[in-house]
Amino acid sequence: MRIIQSDSGFSVEVYGIYWAEYQGRLQRFHLVIPEEGYLGFISVPESDCELVDSEFSNFLLIKDSRGKDALVHTVLRKEGLLDRIIDHDPDAVEEFLELIAAKDAQ
Repeated sequence: MRIIQSDSGFSVEVYGIYWAEYQGRLQRFHLVIPEEGYLGFISVPESDCELVDSEFSNFLLIKDSRGKDALVHTVLRKEGLLDRIIDHDPDAVEEFLELIAAKDAQ
């Protein structure tokens, strides 16, 4: 799955999706690494992007930290990895990117 961020115009890969209240309505948020070398995820609301590739065959349905449904890339099922990336842990981001590359190589 890919989106184009409205503010930057960059096309980025989506690694997670969740829903939350934003600007007075329920919106879909996309977890992305906004640029190469960025050490974590940012959340991009659907109102601030355009969906350019909707395929998400490598996603799992999980409960997020709020107990709400979320979709995340399968490599994020590793215990604690998602939370560490959200906390901008550089080792977690490196581990995640290595796991993605290995999965893509299969």
